[in-house]
Amino acid sequence: MKKIFLALVAMALFSGCDDGDMTFKTFDFSGSNAPASCPTDRGTIFIVNGSEVLLLKLQPSLLLNVPSPFANNVYTPTVVDVGPGSQNKMFYRTYGGTPNTSTFCSSSGTPNIVEEWAGNGTIEIVTTEKRVDGVLVGYQRQITVRSATFSNGDQEVTITDTYLGDYSEGLNYNFNFPAEVVSLCRENKLAYKTNNDQSLELYLENSDYLTGTTALPDINLNDDELDQEDENNLYFRKFNTAITQNNLCGEGPSGTVQTQFWRAISGTVKIVPTTDPENSTRTNYRIQLYNVVFANTAAPTELYRPVNTTGVDYYLMGTVNN
Repeated sequence: MKKIFLALVAMALFSGCDDGDMTFKTFDFSGSNAPASCPTDRGTIFIVNGSEVLLLKLQPSLLLNVPSPFANNVYTPTVVDVGPGSQNKMFYRTYGGTPNTSTFCSSSGTPNIVEEWAGNGTIEIVTTEKRVDGVLVGYQRQITVRSATFSNGDQEVTITDTYLGDYSEGLNYNFNFPAEVVSLCRENKLAYKTNNDQSLELYLENSDYLTGTTALPDINLNDDELDQEDENNLYFRKFNTAITQNNLCGEGPSGTVQTQFWRAISGTVKIVPTTDPENSTRTNYRIQLYNVVFANTAAPTELYRPVNTTGVDYYLMGTVNN
């Protein structure tokens, strides 16, 4: 596994070639490190074995955090053409020393490249979810070279059905809103929670959901199934800095930029009136999310499902205290 054998071009083996010694090489990654990617350039993926490296330069759009289709106990991989005629590249390199992350991710220039072979062929990528106790914590990718030929001008390398290993990527967000209290603004039509640079926002078409002691009808978050789209929406957002009430309820401080925007595309919101335990004349409102699925608006097939609160069949957004 992970062995790449060099085959010299057949014409170079003719008896007339007597002007120098030819050497056979074995590209062996069986004891190599696992594949890794650059933190700020996810399309740069490298496998290091001493001074040898197999390097992939892929378009980030090929590496969406979306599980590969799964049917009949088989994953359908993403098939990627690599080579001179493609935006996706693959190289085998040797260096003058042992390279590290900065060699590929910050263009340090050290150690120097001794030899480079450009690859031309097809690779396959399978992406699966990585969960801990049911909570999505990242994605795992498995990379296989289905067929590829490497060339350095004089010699060629052909490899087939070679599994290169797998690597994990953590999420670049953390759906975590532990505080119990849900805040209100915009004339009680926005119920929200924040956690540093993230927000969970429920926009209500009618502020009556947060008045009275009788629960109103459940809110269906899938507008596609409704006769007419309503203005009830649930969003999960991430920003470039910590956010405050002003970001959501007012103009917000300058320089605050939204970096991710997720919209709930299915599920149900129940708003349950409850008597305030400290004052029986007051009514609070528990906001409960059932089977909610968020879609990343930048990559609609990337989904996130909040894990239900322990012991119940819903995710508790929190309580509005009046």
